[in-house]
Amino acid sequence: WNDIVSDLPKVVSLTEQRKKAIKSIWMKAGDSPLWRFASAFRDVQDSDFLSGRNGQWSGCGFDWVLKPANWTKIIEGGYRNKTGKSHAPPQEDIGHYAPDPDWLKAGDD
Repeated sequence: WNDIVSDLPKVVSLTEQRKKAIKSIWMKAGDSPLWRFASAFRDVQDSDFLSGRNGQWSGCGFDWVLKPANWTKIIEGGYRNKTGKSHAPPQEDIGHYAPDPDWLKAGDD
């Protein structure tokens, strides 16, 4: 988030609630969870609506993005600019994103 989304507030703390939301998404992301997160965060940054650049809304933030219904709409392209392209990073470009494996382990709900 902090490396990709520059137009919205930075995340300064990973609360237990945030960790739980991240883990839930992580476990459903299939074979490429890092790519899924980086791609979704890039879509947030690129969206004029979500980033607030178009002045129509300013309610987007890390917690809002992690809500299941919002996350689904983001990854399905529901907030992409009508004339823009997705700037999702290629999978090979996300190697520097390293999750904390201690709290992403399955079964620690």
